[in-house]
Amino acid sequence: MTAVSREVATSSVALGAPMDRITVIENGVDLARFPAPQDRAFATPPVIGSVGCLAPRKDIGTLLAALHRLKSEGVVFRAVLV
Repeated sequence: MTAVSREVATSSVALGAPMDRITVIENGVDLARFPAPQDRAFATPPVIGSVGCLAPRKDIGTLLAALHRLKSEGVVFRAVLV
């Protein structure tokens, strides 16, 4: 099993995975090297997205329902699913 962080590994163990079968591969980018700008600007319109597989366990239907509700209420946004 591969986990993207120690926290994910810990949660996998809590779900029953044996720790000795989990390999943690941390983020390959040192985020501390890229400080956030002080005048952070947000996208206009805002972007709402999800990155991941479309397996039922990811419950993408809830996101789609929320996007539909936002659109029906006149909220302007961009949706990106990767």
